[in-house]
Amino acid sequence: MPSSSQQCWSPTVLNDALELLAQHGEDTTILAGGTDLMVVMEMGAIKPQKVLNIWGLNELRNIHEDNEQIVIGSLTTYTEIIQSTLIQTHLPTLVESARLVGALQIQNRGTLGGNLANASPAADTPPVLLAAGGSVELTSISGTRSVDLDHFFKGYRLIDRNPNELLTAIRINKKRANQSDWFCKVGTRQAQSISKVVMGARATWKSDGSLASARIGAGSVAATTVRMPQTEALFADRNPDSVLETRVKQAASSELTPIDDVRSTAQYRAAICGNLAARFVRALMVAPEKP
Repeated sequence: MPSSSQQCWSPTVLNDALELLAQHGEDTTILAGGTDLMVVMEMGAIKPQKVLNIWGLNELRNIHEDNEQIVIGSLTTYTEIIQSTLIQTHLPTLVESARLVGALQIQNRGTLGGNLANASPAADTPPVLLAAGGSVELTSISGTRSVDLDHFFKGYRLIDRNPNELLTAIRINKKRANQSDWFCKVGTRQAQSISKVVMGARATWKSDGSLASARIGAGSVAATTVRMPQTEALFADRNPDSVLETRVKQAASSELTPIDDVRSTAQYRAAICGNLAARFVRALMVAPEKP
């Protein structure tokens, strides 16, 4: 609950929210589903004096197609993602990752936009989104700009967003018929856990059955969710076989420099990165999309 000295606005129209950010954005904290923010506020870790509650902006709750992309409003909840036929069809690994976010109460309240804006390196959905490729839309009273997801995360819990902007939509490339998607999360248990390592991947096939390319997103292994370009490069013009599996495992285990923390050690995370990348290759060996 806001304190007596705290200002809290709850607009129901997007333009009203943008007007407030234009005036107060520099020192205003944005509240969406609140599944992260309310916890740290209750702990006393942060004490924002100005809060913009955007939960009432229903125009940011939508899922639709736009040519080869799926557009997801930033206030779309995990439950809405899980239940969406469009996302089940075109971004199945996003459904997988959403199912592993917290308990049902968190899935009903937590939002995709909040998961991205919070910029936790351990977040479950960003690796999938980085693997698929896409962009976010940031809107101010001056208009909307697009930021490629590869450049959105600037550092630990830092994103490319100006104080007067609101993250309004996420555009993600659909999985095509000649592509295979894959996702895996390693935690202390299968559900309701913060990841030790989380990985999403997408491979594109050539007509001869070899691989054209791959994109891999990894979380809990750096200050931000990251791509793995050195490991990705090994997939080009190769067949998924035991040789590729070995090379990918070696590359993935050495490409990143994770840290020790309360959930795991750097050595363990590096090893798991290699193991997960190898599992991705094994999945490609039997992928139904393989020509």
